[in-house]
Amino acid sequence: IRKTTGLVVGTITTDAEGKGSLSNLVYDTYEIAEKTPPTGYVLSTETYEAEVNSTTAVNVTITNTKEKEKEPEVGSLEIRKKVTGRGGKMKKEFTFVVTFSDGKSYPYEGSKEGMVASGGSILLSHGQSVIITDIPVGVQYTVEEQEANKDGYTTLATGESGTIKDGETEEVVIVNHKDQEPNKPPTGDNTPPPTD
Repeated sequence: IRKTTGLVVGTITTDAEGKGSLSNLVYDTYEIAEKTPPTGYVLSTETYEAEVNSTTAVNVTITNTKEKEKEPEVGSLEIRKKVTGRGGKMKKEFTFVVTFSDGKSYPYEGSKEGMVASGGSILLSHGQSVIITDIPVGVQYTVEEQEANKDGYTTLATGESGTIKDGETEEVVIVNHKDQEPNKPPTGDNTPPPTD
């Protein structure tokens, strides 16, 4: 833009090296503003001045900052297992089938580590837990224990289905309770769990 008239006198398009030029300008002061930044960079909001008063080229440097890569919006899913009652077996592993609406696989860590595919399973015993990470926001999940309400256990599950939210950890807690069978003394594996 020519400063004395306010008229646009030309457009400069930069090359692959970020260089460009405009010639045949009359002596005057010009304002230069960026209209479109290079791909992956933030638009400069500054206006630069260049004074043309000879046939010598005037250099103007416009600095762009790289756009921050957008962090993917993800959340986590924690599965915790508890066994209660004098008849409950604390070391018994229970099978949890995890299903994701996107049908994909995700890593988990905690008492155990690995990958679980949608429809796959994780084995947990009393006091164990895992956190499944990097699940995209909006993915729906279900967690089902295969041994629920079997072998004399009463199963109570909370949070067993839901939708992943950004930056949050959805929590599934599954408690199996089994009272001591009548006329059977407790065995070494039937000790009650520690209280919280």
